[in-house]
Amino acid sequence: MLTDNAEDQQTHDWFGDLQRLDDWMDQVIDTLQQGIAAGQSPFAAGIFHPDGRCVVTAHNTVRRRNQISRHGEVNALDEACRLTGRLDLSGLILVSTGEPCPMCAATAAMAKVDGIVYGASCSDILDAGYKMLELPCEEFFRHANRSPKIRGLVRRERCRELLMQNRKDAS
Repeated sequence: MLTDNAEDQQTHDWFGDLQRLDDWMDQVIDTLQQGIAAGQSPFAAGIFHPDGRCVVTAHNTVRRRNQISRHGEVNALDEACRLTGRLDLSGLILVSTGEPCPMCAATAAMAKVDGIVYGASCSDILDAGYKMLELPCEEFFRHANRSPKIRGLVRRERCRELLMQNRKDAS
């Protein structure tokens, strides 16, 4: 729902700008490919300003660090907090190659991001052999009483293709 408030309107213009969403996802996919080359799982995320500027992108580092919580979204959110010098990321958007799991959604909720954009769905991630608590991020946010704008399935086919090429059961 858009309002007449100019600041609010500017904050939400990104939601319907499909070219901007594709551009953001392409930047995150580039980071995902760097992660794959480094031996990591095929997941990455980025934090963006609504005007298009990238704060940071990061890939999954679970294997390298041997830490189960080092998902791409958590890495990107942590680094965005460090770079901006604040824990409140209101006004920023999380872009992820895969639908955020409950841990990543909770981290995004705690950081108060205004929006979430994702590529591959929960079912795509499961099809590629990766474990995931089967709780769609929209449902998580309903239960958490948070309401970021969520746009799913951006560049889904490319994100799904990268998942399937790097299946968990093949690694």
